[in-house]
Amino acid sequence: MANTDNLPYISPAEIPTAIAAAAVVSRRFVKIAPGGVGNRPKVVHAAAATDVPFGVSMTDALLGKDVGVWRAGVVPVEAGTALTAGATVGPDGTGKAVASGANAVWGVVTADCASGDSAPVALMIG
Repeated sequence: MANTDNLPYISPAEIPTAIAAAAVVSRRFVKIAPGGVGNRPKVVHAAAATDVPFGVSMTDALLGKDVGVWRAGVVPVEAGTALTAGATVGPDGTGKAVASGANAVWGVVTADCASGDSAPVALMIG
């Protein structure tokens, strides 16, 4: 049998499928939750700027269901407030993008947007 211990669980170019550890809304920052296995992590909404990011949810998902997670690129994140191009962002209490301090940068907004709109965010997760 071949040794696969040196293969990544999730490659950098891959869009992983996670399991919702609670209901997840699309276009929100998510973090790892306890109970995942290897390449099948569990996720919940990020709820604080101090949370460690995993990515942005691609779709809505009910508890226990699959959800794709963007980890790279410029992706849509629901804006929790009006944001301007060049602003650094992190999550609010529900995973929406809000302006962040220098110590909690998860991405950079690439175009102005209103609160509730999809903010184009260049992710800085890794």
